[in-house]
Amino acid sequence: MKVILSILLIVFGLLSCGQKSQQMNVQVPDREVSVDTTDGKQYIAILPNKNSKEEIKLTGEELIITDSLVKESVKVVNDKTEVRFKKRKLEDPKFTYDLSDYTIDLKRYKRQYIVLVNKKGQKEVWINCLCAISDNDDWKTKKIVVYDGGKCYFNLKINLSEKIYFDFQVNGIA
Repeated sequence: MKVILSILLIVFGLLSCGQKSQQMNVQVPDREVSVDTTDGKQYIAILPNKNSKEEIKLTGEELIITDSLVKESVKVVNDKTEVRFKKRKLEDPKFTYDLSDYTIDLKRYKRQYIVLVNKKGQKEVWINCLCAISDNDDWKTKKIVVYDGGKCYFNLKINLSEKIYFDFQVNGIA
């Protein structure tokens, strides 16, 4: 019995050693569009980190964590915006704007992810979100920097090791 168990453990160990960790082509929740499509429905581009000598990849699980933290951060920002909006409407009856003019509808945005490793050795993702882009695919390969533009452009950082988001910034309005 011990001999059979030993043989099974050796065979299993040899089989599992030959397997490589693999990047998943994952379908990010709520959009059912994989990260690497080229059919015009792509909304996430993972760009290389030009400050890193080696490519840092995201696993399927890390993409899902990133997506959920982006959604959580937008919900928090939108909730705070709604509170300020309601207060403003009470203070100024002539205030005629609509709440949707100030909140972020994440489904309208393209996202750029740049992966890095921080000083503590933890994997982080810088996320750049854009709702108004040219009719070209530059956003899939080049980091887009926009000054002003209001809620149409925002970015944040996610620490995948700690599963937190930070530095959420919405562009100003010129």
